[in-house]
Amino acid sequence: MPYKLIYFPLKARGELCRYLFALAGEKYEEVLVQMGDWPAMKPNTPLGVLPILEVDGQQYSQSVALARYLAGKFGLSGKTPEEALLADMVVETLVGDILNPLLTPVIAAKIHGKEDEAKEKSLVVPEKAAPILARLEKLVKGEETFLASGLSWADVCLLNVVIDFLPVAGVDLKEKAAEYPKLSAIVKGVKANDKIQAYIAARPAELPF
Repeated sequence: MPYKLIYFPLKARGELCRYLFALAGEKYEEVLVQMGDWPAMKPNTPLGVLPILEVDGQQYSQSVALARYLAGKFGLSGKTPEEALLADMVVETLVGDILNPLLTPVIAAKIHGKEDEAKEKSLVVPEKAAPILARLEKLVKGEETFLASGLSWADVCLLNVVIDFLPVAGVDLKEKAAEYPKLSAIVKGVKANDKIQAYIAARPAELPF
């Protein structure tokens, strides 16, 4: 089944899918869209947003929906409907409560060269993210994984938020390992995966945000 991932040369909304492809060892074609080419391309896309995942020639949008689909295809959704629900719950919290409201404004300001605005918006991130991370800490059911059955896309999403996005706002979870030992263990475990390590080592060092 041929996959094609269409996105900007950024981590942002596309990186979770890239991690899932890497973890599963699945090949895909990546199409990088330059910012200047996007306005002409936008009207011809399913929802006017990127990333787009193309599967057997059919295009789909919305980054979390795409990642959820890949997790299901690659056996990373959990072993039971209840585990799948917990994984969804974690991902929705990471994206909906941390990434979207707290980190996306910082990233957007940096992309547009507004460093002072980015710095100002970063100031609220540690305080507002802390209680959310504390709640997620209590949801961990496995050994170095959210789910008792093992690795899932929830763990990969945590890695994505912690190593790719929180540092943009000056937040380093390694400095708070004592506060969030279970989350820290999840991040350490996923990052130590050979396929994830290989992907991180191979991705362009200049790939921003």
